[in-house]
This record gives sequence, structure tokens and C-alpha cells, in this order.
Amino acid sequence: MGIQNRMLRCKPDACQHKNGRPSISHHPAGSQTCNALGLYLEMCPESKKKDIFKSLLGNIQSEKDYHLDTGIVGTRYMFDVLADYGEIETAFRVATQESYPGWGYMMQNDATTLWERWEKLTGGAMNSHNHIMLGSIDAWFYRYLAGIRILEPGWRKILIAPGFLEKLEYVSATHFSVKGRIQVDWERNKSFIMLNVSIPANTKGIVRLRAKAILENNKAIWKNNKPAGKALGIQSIKRSGKNNDIDIYIGSGDYSFTIYQ
Repeated sequence: MGIQNRMLRCKPDACQHKNGRPSISHHPAGSQTCNALGLYLEMCPESKKKDIFKSLLGNIQSEKDYHLDTGIVGTRYMFDVLADYGEIETAFRVATQESYPGWGYMMQNDATTLWERWEKLTGGAMNSHNHIMLGSIDAWFYRYLAGIRILEPGWRKILIAPGFLEKLEYVSATHFSVKGRIQVDWERNKSFIMLNVSIPANTKGIVRLRAKAILENNKAIWKNNKPAGKALGIQSIKRSGKNNDIDIYIGSGDYSFTIYQ
């Protein structure tokens, strides 16, 4: 496959040094896969990451008009990289493209299952019209739109970090873990977002949000940039991470948050 040949040329040197001198900020081939993998796998020096991501983003937005130029490997990690670097809106726009190549293109051509290739082919040219090869986007929906992510083995600790995209009005996701059902629903209203979270028994959770004010079950728990009160099941609230997010530490149970951004 073409992606295999490109991957053979895609070396960590794209992010490091070449002939004793600093290399350019992206792989000479300009491959989306090379740059995405270098960032995802932390192969790049910290000083190079910003330039490499800028190159990747420019390729997606300008050169490819918000389309992918990846196969099974690059597609799997591309969306994580975009979201982790603050471009979740770009990732969603790419994922919902209805022109070639993309999942929307498959749907526009009457696909009811995923194809093995991006192209619309029949006969021997298409190996399978029912193939999970490009199905990694499903897991991205769970991790970044609903925000369900595992923090400790066996789902002992769970992160809920929903992606409140402006073009989305509603998201609902359920995962049946070894600990039990994890449920996340959120809906956008005119002035606030409603977020419902269910955490199974014998499990801890962190709900990570960005907001001006937060209520849980109609009780204010965050306002004026600090915790505002107590609510059943909420253990603590504090700022965290480089984005200064609000982390709400919770135990098992059902929670209903009203979020004012």
C-alpha cells in the first residue's frame, strides 16, 4: 500500500537534527502522517512542536481544504493530535466533510458500512465495503466529543472532558466498562450547557470543564474564578493543567451540571 511506502520514508529525524544541523520543521515529503505521528508519539523536541503542528495544520486547512491525506495509521492518530493541540473544531470539520476523501463522502455514495479505502471502487479494486480499517473515528467521538477517557487501569478512575463544539447542539455516549455503565450527555442551550454524567460504583471521576460559572443539581459550585459551594458527591474543585481548566473531583453516582461559558 502507498501508506506503507510513505511510512518507510518517515523517520524521527523529521523532528530532530539532520547532518548536525537543526532540520526543517516538518518532514520533507510534507506527509500529514509523519507530522501527526511525530507529535503524538512525543518524538519531537519541545522547541520544534509548535512549528511542526503549524505545518500540519496548514496542510490540512489550506493545502487539503480540511481533508485528510492519510491511511489507516495516520487517520488513527490525526484527530487526537488536532484535539490535543486545541484544534477540535478543525478535527470535527474534517471528520464531517461530505466530499472525497472522508466518511461523509462514503455516506453520500450510499455506504451503510465503512469502506476499506477512501475511494468509491467496485470489483477487484475494492477489497471490502464492510471494513473497520478507518473506524477509529468512532473512538474519537467517545474520547473528545463526549469526553470519556480512562485514567487508571480497569476504569478505576475516569476523566470526563467533553468537547463543546459550537456546531454541535447535543452529544450522548454510553460505555459499558468492567466497572459498569459510564454515561455522558450534553446539550447546548442559548445561554448555558447542560451536562449529565453517570459514574459507576467503586470508581472515581474527574469532570474537566472551562466555564465562568457551574451549577450541580441547581447548586452553585463554581463562580468568580473559585469554588462556590458544596454538592453531594463532589469531593473537591481546583484549577489544573496548562489551560487552567476546572477539575471537579467526583465519586460514583449521577450528576447534572449547568455550565455558563
